[in-house]
Amino acid sequence: MRSNKLLISVLLAAVALTSVTALGFEAYFSHADGSKITEIWEGRSVHVAVEDPYKVACGIDSFAANVLIFDYKTGAYREVEAQFIEMGYAEGIFVWDQGAIPIGDRANWEPISYEYPHQLADRTLREELALGFEHVTDNLTRGPGTDGRWWMDGNWEYIDQQGSETTIGANTGVPQRYQFEELGRFENHDTLVVLVEDLTDGFWGAGQMKIKRTEAELSTSIEEVYYGCSDIIVEIDDRDESLSSDRPDFVPFFVIVNPGSWNVERVDNDVPPPPDDDMPPPPPTALQDDPPPPPPDDPDPDPDPDPTPAVAGGVNNFCALMQTGGVDPTREVGDGVAAMMNDPIRWYNIYDLRYIQYPFDADATDTRPDGWNWAPAPDPAASTDNVPASLIAPDGERSIERLPGVARATFYAQETGPNTGVFRFNFGSLDQLQKRLGFQRFPAGTTIAFYYVDPNDFSDMAVTTIHVASPYTRSRVEITDAHGNKVDEVRLGEDGLYFRVEDTKQNMDDCLQESVLVHVCDVHGEDDSEYWKLDEVLGPAGVFAHSGAMRLEPVWDAVGGYQLVLDDQKFQGFNADTIFVRYNSVRYNPDHVGRLGAGVGALDDKDHFPPEIIDLDPRFVDDVDLPYYAWDVSFDTVQVYDYQVFDGTRTTMRLMDGRFQPIEERAEPYYRPSDEIYLEVTDLDQNEDSRVAERISGRWDRPVVDSSPVWGAQQSALADFLGRDFEREDPAKVFVFNPRTGQMRALDLMETGRDTGVFRSTTGLRVSDLGGMENDPIVAFYQDPSNHHDIAIVSVLVKGGPVAPVDEPSVSFDRGQYARRDTGTITVTEPQMAGQSEITGEDVLVLKDRHGDVVLSWDTISAVGDERFQVEFTVPEDIATGTIRAVYTHPTSPERTAEATAQVIVAELENVFGITIEPEFLETYAEFRLDAEPAGAVADAFTITFYSLTGRKVGEVSGTDTDTLTWDGGNLRSSAYMYVAVVEGPDDQWVFRGPVYIRR
Repeated sequence: MRSNKLLISVLLAAVALTSVTALGFEAYFSHADGSKITEIWEGRSVHVAVEDPYKVACGIDSFAANVLIFDYKTGAYREVEAQFIEMGYAEGIFVWDQGAIPIGDRANWEPISYEYPHQLADRTLREELALGFEHVTDNLTRGPGTDGRWWMDGNWEYIDQQGSETTIGANTGVPQRYQFEELGRFENHDTLVVLVEDLTDGFWGAGQMKIKRTEAELSTSIEEVYYGCSDIIVEIDDRDESLSSDRPDFVPFFVIVNPGSWNVERVDNDVPPPPDDDMPPPPPTALQDDPPPPPPDDPDPDPDPDPTPAVAGGVNNFCALMQTGGVDPTREVGDGVAAMMNDPIRWYNIYDLRYIQYPFDADATDTRPDGWNWAPAPDPAASTDNVPASLIAPDGERSIERLPGVARATFYAQETGPNTGVFRFNFGSLDQLQKRLGFQRFPAGTTIAFYYVDPNDFSDMAVTTIHVASPYTRSRVEITDAHGNKVDEVRLGEDGLYFRVEDTKQNMDDCLQESVLVHVCDVHGEDDSEYWKLDEVLGPAGVFAHSGAMRLEPVWDAVGGYQLVLDDQKFQGFNADTIFVRYNSVRYNPDHVGRLGAGVGALDDKDHFPPEIIDLDPRFVDDVDLPYYAWDVSFDTVQVYDYQVFDGTRTTMRLMDGRFQPIEERAEPYYRPSDEIYLEVTDLDQNEDSRVAERISGRWDRPVVDSSPVWGAQQSALADFLGRDFEREDPAKVFVFNPRTGQMRALDLMETGRDTGVFRSTTGLRVSDLGGMENDPIVAFYQDPSNHHDIAIVSVLVKGGPVAPVDEPSVSFDRGQYARRDTGTITVTEPQMAGQSEITGEDVLVLKDRHGDVVLSWDTISAVGDERFQVEFTVPEDIATGTIRAVYTHPTSPERTAEATAQVIVAELENVFGITIEPEFLETYAEFRLDAEPAGAVADAFTITFYSLTGRKVGEVSGTDTDTLTWDGGNLRSSAYMYVAVVEGPDDQWVFRGPVYIRR
């Protein structure tokens, strides 16, 4: 029976990033020989080890311990009471005796024979066998534990209920943290933690490990293809998808022809499937060869008797395929339109075969110039027993009677060899590709787009295209910065998305600046999809751009929580995501374009999204065609910047004391019960606006249905043991926790200054507030709101005994009295900032006069010692005499202040050395200033009389208690004059003579 102490510790998987040491006890992931591992590929195995030299000294060669391994993002966990056995002799390294632990696996490695070139278990078969070809935490057929499984759960996920209607729940406008009835999994980029509790002496230790990821590369063997020439090979280079070192793996990828270039029908997904005999086969039509599209410079292509593009099922682009799962190839909802699957592509079904429906018009007899005759159509000449060719499964795929226009979208690339991470699929020639996709003929220019999404990391996406050879100019779209330079990386909150399109075919009027649309999308999960209008930069340019950016925001705001809205003319994404833009050389319904930005929830509620493609522009008379080039599609992608607080090699998070001193830097690197607890996290991707200091809420996911602090939504005996339900009571994502007592406290983090990326908790709590006692671990947990893979944990032990109270800050002047224009220093002593190079914050130190007005201020105070910081200043010459005050305010804790006072006095005049005149040549006025001792002293009386060169008095100025007089020369003309200055002090008088020059 497991100890209660373990259950409490296990509750939160309270472990440290860097190993926690108690009398030399350290736990970590390891190789079989006990050497440490901090990064691992999915599909590999690890061991758990403990280093404890004290056990060796006591002659102990084995011990019992409780072990927990946990994936915080997916909820997968493994807990067991284990025996640790020493490796070698007197080395102090002990390894878990249960052997290697699998980190991810496949539910099924056996290919099914009825698909080409490789068939994975379909949905029906998977449900029957409880198996599927996808990432799972382990294989049901091996491993110790419940049901023969190594791992439990791992099937938790945020589901965006705003992005698309699903069968999971109502469209609530906020996501749910949902548990699927599927085998769980690890995800690439996740963090695994291990906690070991020694049952012999009560010590505990922890380690942490990152599941490594790679950015996939997608390429084709050829970009421009011809009929009868060259094989078309798709290659995917994605190291983290090689799940076995002894056999080739497979990954799915997707193919769409001319994506986004046709209109879709919004179908009612609640219509029940009709009986098989209610679905007659589509009528056959004669095969028609399609001519190439008109050249770009043809302003008036042949009139089309049916100007509206054909209508197909509700998917015409990759984002819609991901959000809906495509169409049911056999289920009709009216007029040949295929029903939507309503089955979004997720980690557990991405290997399922998917279909989309292309435009299809069985009654069309004309030869259209816009390229739409490439759509699948029945072809008696290529039929067997009068079965249309479009309904025959290509190359041995299981035969189903598909609706007209329905084509396969999913294919499977095979690894080139065991553990290579390179996957290839050879479609053969263009004729063979055409057959595999179920088409009859591709006209010149046709774009065929290939998409890849890492099955175990949807933030990793790539797209590439090939096109059928044509002599016509193709469009180009780029994601740029504000200056029009192409970019490869953008930052959430800091950058915007700018786009540039080059397409001379859409320049209809050389005297008029026109506009086009681009589609922007992120397929990470239920992420954003937007259409954005670009204006032509000049009338005849054919270049479209926009000086205003599409605002780039996080899906999860660090304070407000979930904020994704489709079609709000802003883009929400995650750190590390791939965002792509697609441009189609077509025209859209102006009414739909004008309604973009409505921000409506489900796709079925948006009759303007995506906007309708049109052939005619209502500004012109009927029968005048607009340019419509369905074959011309172009793409660009950009990566969202990501910073990992724990990346497998370093951690930028630490616990601190009341002086903001890191615990590991103290002479005694542990907490005492009376200590204050503060947390510091450096997370550069949360510095989303360099103009302001920002905040990370400890409860950034509070709006989520079924929210939870760490352990998924597992309402298990672990939480029940503590007698409180943390899920409902105090959901948090940034917090400190004492696993022995079960007490936790959420922490808000404040950025230490503008553009620092360093965040600290600014309100403390004491160790005793968490019930901290001798040898308790105090654990801090952080999850990045903009990248849920980014999780960091640090821990510190508690030792007994009180510590001295934290010193308060103080301020001092270098002397008690100053005269005007004197120089001095102000020193701030701030124990909380000990060891820092400076204190930075807006108006962190100010100097006030006797009226309380600020006369000087500082945003930075430089360090001159461990706890001492200093600035130099000059007393303003116009400051009022009397008391001045220097006021210090802590940059993130405004309640922590200190101040000091000094006096500004009038110095008594002791000596005058001369008169300084500025400027030397008087144009409007000149200042006559005493060169006096001491500096800043003033005369009791100061008089200056001015004479012409003939001795005639021409002016006079005077003053008392001053050291400066001003003369404007009156109405005197330009010339040289003489002055006589008389200065009277307390005990003496001084007289000075000299020239003064007027130059008007």
